[in-house]
This record gives sequence, structure tokens and C-alpha cells, in this order.
Amino acid sequence: MTTTTEREITAQENLVSEQSQVIPVVEEFAHVSVARRETGGVRVTVTTDEVEEPHDVELSSQRVEVTRHSVGREIDAMPEPREEGDFLILPVVEERAVIVTKLFLTEEIHIRRTRLTEMVSVPVTLRRQHAVVEQLEPGSADLGLAHTGPNDPDL
Repeated sequence: MTTTTEREITAQENLVSEQSQVIPVVEEFAHVSVARRETGGVRVTVTTDEVEEPHDVELSSQRVEVTRHSVGREIDAMPEPREEGDFLILPVVEERAVIVTKLFLTEEIHIRRTRLTEMVSVPVTLRRQHAVVEQLEPGSADLGLAHTGPNDPDL
């Protein structure tokens, strides 16, 4: 069933359509905005573990052998220390009273240096970090940073 107002509108539309065609133009505008809201958060906890692990390193040392060699020879001047091969030779002298004072080489001290190299195991402390991420519910009051030890900020 149609009411009179609907019949009148239909009649008017027929009359307008017979006289001229009217094309309605419609334009729509959209406005988009973003609203921030808290949907939750995360807490990251970093822990540092210290682990002692053995590491092989090369360790060098020197051993010294000292031997004394009697010479008993007269010399004219004080001899200088000298090196012969692996040996450092240090002269030892004394003055003897004869009619004239003369210098005698009484002994030489021979010092041999030998280098030893061996592999040794030395404990080394290593630090390793682990991060744990926890999902927090919206509105959670505890969103601060958590430190687990005094060494964490240094890493």
C-alpha cells in the first residue's frame, strides 16, 4: 500500500523525468584519526652468567745453569763479559802480590740460558647474557626496567 505522499512524490518524479533528466552528484568525505591506547607491554630481563672455561696458552720460561771453570792465567787488563753461543761468560779476577802486582784470571763463570715452552691450561672467566621477554597485560603498573645484578649495565 502506498500513502498519498508517496503517490505525490512518484507523480512528481514522473513529471520531472519527462521534462528533463537530473543526475544527482554525491560526494563523500572520510576523516580518519588514530587514537593511542595501551594494549599491553613487555618486560625484558637480562641476566649475566659467569662460566669458567679452561683455555690453552703457551707459557715460556728460562732455566739457568751456572758452572765455574778454573783458569789461573795471568792477564794484562780486565776482561769484559762476553757471550759464546748459549753461554754468557763473566770473568772473575784477583790481584796477587808479586814483586810487581799482576792481574790473574782465576775463574770464569759460564751461564747457559735455555728456553722452555710448554702448553698449560689457564682458567678464564667468561660472561654470557640471556634475555627473558615477558608479555604484560594492559594497565599493568610494573612497566619499569629490571636489573638482575651489578655487572649488567657494564656489558
